[in-house]
Amino acid sequence: MKELRNSFLIFCILVNISIIYSTSTFRFTSSDATVTIDGNTYTGAQVVADGPTNAQRITFNFANGQKCLESEFYSNNARYQICNSTGNTNICSGYYISLDFPAYDLINPNNNSTLSPGATQTIAGLTCREYSYTYQGVSTKIYAQNTNSSRICKIIQTGNGLDRTIVFNTFATSTTTLTPPNDYPSCIQDVQCGSAIDLALVIDQSGSINTTEFQQQTTYVKNLVNSFVMGNLGVKITYILFSSSVNVTSQLTGTKSTIINAIDNTVQAGGETNIGDAILTAHNELKSTRGRAGVPNTIILLTDGVANLPLESATGVSPGLYAFNAATTAKNAGDTIFVVSVGVTNTTSLASISSGPGYIASVSDFAALQSTLTQILQTVCDGELSPCESGGLSCNNNEFCGCGSCICTVTPSVCGSRGTFNANDCSCTCSGNWENVNGDLTCSTCKQFSCSNGGTRNPYLYM
Repeated sequence: MKELRNSFLIFCILVNISIIYSTSTFRFTSSDATVTIDGNTYTGAQVVADGPTNAQRITFNFANGQKCLESEFYSNNARYQICNSTGNTNICSGYYISLDFPAYDLINPNNNSTLSPGATQTIAGLTCREYSYTYQGVSTKIYAQNTNSSRICKIIQTGNGLDRTIVFNTFATSTTTLTPPNDYPSCIQDVQCGSAIDLALVIDQSGSINTTEFQQQTTYVKNLVNSFVMGNLGVKITYILFSSSVNVTSQLTGTKSTIINAIDNTVQAGGETNIGDAILTAHNELKSTRGRAGVPNTIILLTDGVANLPLESATGVSPGLYAFNAATTAKNAGDTIFVVSVGVTNTTSLASISSGPGYIASVSDFAALQSTLTQILQTVCDGELSPCESGGLSCNNNEFCGCGSCICTVTPSVCGSRGTFNANDCSCTCSGNWENVNGDLTCSTCKQFSCSNGGTRNPYLYM
């Protein structure tokens, strides 16, 4: 089964950021829904839509008894998956998403006007009319019953990496209020971004930061790294330290353990604050052969001061202007720069380095750094890349991408008498003249061959 487009963060936001979400009073449930994600179809799912809470939950039930409960809380930019793993132990994973509650009430979220009806289509035995809109990069088609527009028949969502269709075979109004999975507190706290990003973490290690503050900063940087699903198809990170000079401590990589190890082994150098050369070094690393074409480049700069190196006598311009020029070069080449300012009273020069008003977070001290994570993720994370895809996993057509792993959805009987079931990769090894084609792994296709003595081949019989 192909990857489930997720993705992939929610923390309490204590910085200045304003996001508007549409609200709806529309609530309903479907005890029998057919969900298609990236071309893979799952029957017998249950859906609960809760407009007042701005949330939706889908429960996937698989033939082998495993299940995955997927809750999307749009105001929190979070998708939570609770999956039943081997040994009947539930695990929970959280991913950042950039979706909004579907306009089941048929109110256009762009302008609060009533959506215009389109063509009709027969769905689940009902005559249903199409209502379409595009919002936040996602094109949505909602089909409502022609004679009762409050009865939703189907929804199709495409764009920003999302490709999902839900057919509501049954439908009933609901009073259910959805809540995040509070039984799994670490799941709520550790929501991850799975977008494809080449990211430079540019961290101040100057002498103005004392030992306690540097340890607080190190802990924060590790939490920031753990907020991303890293991999060759997901987030790749380079770790750069700067003070008077700049040190690329870890080159751009998709291996999280490499970055965490580099952070754990950091020794503070002390010195001055050379922001300009730090930005240029980060830009050059992102544009190196280790970077990926077509992937957004982002620099996150964390500092407790303003630039005071290199000296004007060496460059002909002030340290602040040198940093501004370096940032301009990087931004003109397509880099996004997000600045985290710690204890800086006048942030004007740092704001000029950033990519705009929404790309700077200011806190009073290092202990407050954790509060910036939400703004960072809401700013740099984009799209609905699967945590399996971004983490380098490849689920086959018999598997479901849930909780960062490929969950087998079928029983050994799927192979029938045509092959042997392989539990390790949830597939069938075909026997005789049966084969797997076009992604099917259940040995359902008879090989093409010619019969001897004038016989006629019957493709439906085991030969």
